[in-house]
Amino acid sequence: MIHLTEKGKIRVFIIFLVAYLILFLIISITNQDYEYIYYNLLIAGGFMILIYFNKEIHLQPYSILGLIILGFLHLAGGNFLVGGFKLYQTSILSIPYDKIVHFVGSFIITFIVYNLVKPFLEKKNRTKIYPAFFIVFLISVGLGAMVEIVEFLATVIFERTIVGNYANNALDLVANTLGALIASGISVKHLIKKL
Repeated sequence: MIHLTEKGKIRVFIIFLVAYLILFLIISITNQDYEYIYYNLLIAGGFMILIYFNKEIHLQPYSILGLIILGFLHLAGGNFLVGGFKLYQTSILSIPYDKIVHFVGSFIITFIVYNLVKPFLEKKNRTKIYPAFFIVFLISVGLGAMVEIVEFLATVIFERTIVGNYANNALDLVANTLGALIASGISVKHLIKKL
């Protein structure tokens, strides 16, 4: 069995990232889908910034993998067709694919925020556990709201999008909040065990 170092794992994950970014960019260009060219470029730029600053924030390899999988799910939603519909226009077990991606995204982001906040909590100080939960939760929900702003900009910039209406936006925020809430609870439980 091959055991990779942390840098080795990150390199493998980045190879997967670059491969799917190229694949989805080709699909989007071929289909003249400017909305998903936009998202593809945003994801590529976001990862370039993340990789540049990773020495300072030091995300764990599996946090990076979570973000890479999230990017894949998003781009797949706008590029893969199921029965003539984009994946984002379908449901899995009656749950819209879009809401699943938002839930998973907030879930992953919340663990990353928790890992960024965790070093600032003093050992053996249980009074900071619940404020930490609240801070992690609010940061994650705020980041989910920023994603909604990016989607809104797509509706302003591009004539045709599959973003949806106001109700879709509100339900995305609900899915983001549920993902952040559950992941925040798991994070606090983890922190209590460590104290």
